[in-house]
Amino acid sequence: MPNPILIGQIQVYMNYMDEHLKKSNQVKTIGIIICKQDNNYVIKYCSDDRIIAREYELV
Repeated sequence: MPNPILIGQIQVYMNYMDEHLKKSNQVKTIGIIICKQDNNYVIKYCSDDRIIAREYELV
């Protein structure tokens, strides 16, 4: 389960980029959290729909 502090940190970076670095005609920044396993915590409790969780597998 990702640390809620890390989710908040990602939101801060995304909001900063949207406000200070992007032009008004560009789409909003998205955040991706790469998880070792499917993470319903991020999906259920993250208030920002621009942050998505993706699972990975080491082969």
